[in-house]
Amino acid sequence: GPIVAQSGAEYLFYAVILMGVVEIAMGLAGVGNLVRLVPASVEIGFANGLALVIGLSQLNSFKLPGREGHEHGHVPEVFKPF
Repeated sequence: GPIVAQSGAEYLFYAVILMGVVEIAMGLAGVGNLVRLVPASVEIGFANGLALVIGLSQLNSFKLPGREGHEHGHVPEVFKPF
């Protein structure tokens, strides 16, 4: 990512370790119990939205029959409304 390109890969290790320490501290503080305040419909909506984003990002991987190779950025006609 841009942070690794800017700062260098050696800082990535320290960032991962720091995030692990933060997660452990939040777990020991009981912050995970706040998840109970999120309604099930919000969780389902988030998961559905994430599924759409992942699915739509994969459209460039589809190939049409009868076409040679892979045209970058080509999307089959059936998916163009999305």
